Amino acid sequence: MQRLAVLLVPCALSALLVACDPSDPPTDASAPPTDAAPPDGADAAAPDDAAPDASIDRYRPAALRALDYLETTEDEFGIDVVAAAQMYGDLTGEPRALDVATALRARLLTSELDRYPGLLDGPLPPLSLSSLDGVTASPAPPDPLDELADDRASRCLEEPLACTPSAECLAFVNLDDRWGYVLTHQAVWLLFAHWSACDDAVFSAIDIDERRHTFAANLVREMQADPAPTDLAFERMALLGHLGFAAAIDPAWLDALVDAQQPNGCLPLGPGQPCHPHATGVAVWALAHAP
Repeated sequence: MQRLAVLLVPCALSALLVACDPSDPPTDASAPPTDAAPPDGADAAAPDDAAPDASIDRYRPAALRALDYLETTEDEFGIDVVAAAQMYGDLTGEPRALDVATALRARLLTSELDRYPGLLDGPLPPLSLSSLDGVTASPAPPDPLDELADDRASRCLEEPLACTPSAECLAFVNLDDRWGYVLTHQAVWLLFAHWSACDDAVFSAIDIDERRHTFAANLVREMQADPAPTDLAFERMALLGHLGFAAAIDPAWLDALVDAQQPNGCLPLGPGQPCHPHATGVAVWALAHAP
C-alpha cells in the first residue's frame, strides 16, 4: 500500500523486498538498569506506586530500536513507514519518533508523495474508542491468504483521500467475510476516509462505524487463529488500535512482536524471512497502541 497501502501490501507497492545486511552493526539493545532496592527501613511502595509497568519498559525500547533502524536503513521504504513513525510520535509524545518521521520524509520518493498527496501534512488520529462487546466476527474460517480476483485492494486506497470514491470501491469496503491483506486494506480505506477533508456526504454509502466494528472483530478472530509474528500480524494490531479497539490487543501478541525483533532493531516479514522497513514500520505503529 503505498500510502498506508504499502502498509498493507508487504512490498507489493512502493516497498521492495530487500533483506537486511547482516554486516550492519546492531544498535545497543541492552535493557535499562533496574531500580535500586529501597534502603533498610524504608517503606515498600504500594503495588500501584511501584516501578513503571514492565510492559512499558519493554515496548518503548523496542520501538526506539526500530526507529533507529528505520532512520539508518538503506533499504527502500514507502510512505507507510513515515506515517508509522509520525503516528507513534503523535500517540506517545515521543519526540524521537517525530524526528525520525521528518528525516524519513526527506528521503521519500516523490512518487510516494504524489500518489497520496496530503497524507503526511496533518494529524493521523485514531477513530474514537469503542468496544467489541456484542459484535460477532464473520462465521467464515479466517484465511490469511485471502485475495480478490482484481486489484481493488490496492487501487481503491487512492480514492478516499481524493474524495472520489467510485461505486466499485465503495462495494469493496462493504464486502464481508474477507481476511488477510484484503481485510487490512478495507480497514485502511476507512482510516483514509477518516483522515480526509471530504464532506461527510462523499462517504454516505459507507456506515463507517458499522464497518470498523465488523473489521475489528474479524481482525481479532484472525489474530487468534494466526498469531505468528508477521508483518500481517503487526498490521492487524496497528489497525485494531487505530480503529478504536486498542483494548482488544492481546499483550501476548505484542510480546511476540518484541521477541521477533532483531538486534539491530528491524522486524522480519515473518519467521525465517528477511527484515524489511515495511514490517518494522507497521510494528512501530502497533507498539504505539501498547498498554
